[in-house]
Amino acid sequence: MNTTKEIILDAALDLFAENGYTETTIRQIAEIAGIKAASLYNHFPAKIDILLSLIAEYKQNILDTVLSPEEVDKLITELTAIEILRRLFFKFKESNQNRMVKILKIIYHEQYRVEEARSYVRDIQFTFMINHIERVLEKLILAKKVRGLDTKLYASLFVYVVTDTAYRSMLYGQEEYQGVERVTSADILEELFRQIVLD
Repeated sequence: MNTTKEIILDAALDLFAENGYTETTIRQIAEIAGIKAASLYNHFPAKIDILLSLIAEYKQNILDTVLSPEEVDKLITELTAIEILRRLFFKFKESNQNRMVKILKIIYHEQYRVEEARSYVRDIQFTFMINHIERVLEKLILAKKVRGLDTKLYASLFVYVVTDTAYRSMLYGQEEYQGVERVTSADILEELFRQIVLD
């Protein structure tokens, strides 16, 4: 059974995704959650705290997809470079479904109005993920599984392809997007992978 806090977050998530963070009121969230507005404040002092909880949930989801240096070292001995890169990116894509897509939609839409959303996009979605992928590429180069390349450039390309996929799935919805997509992000990533691998 969900806690009151989880019920509030679920209600807010649906309302923020449908109407936008700014346009959604505490009263609307409380009504959908089936509680009084005053009770909501026992769990979240302000509406921004609800948004911050959702951003923190998405951030944790991203961090859970990150391979540790030890995991990368182990994978380098067991898998080809393409298999490692696939695991890295498709783990991220798989984690970015349903609830997470809704949260990402809110973050993207609110990044121009809410500093916390803007800093998430800048610090985690791009800077952190690019740096993480750059470190993986550096390890693959040292292991002679990937040719020498501009790791920052390729890490950026990879992140932008995955981000573009997430953004388009938000615009079209998961099912409709599958039909609209002619060249998939998986195709683009596979082509980028093939360009850089040595094994």
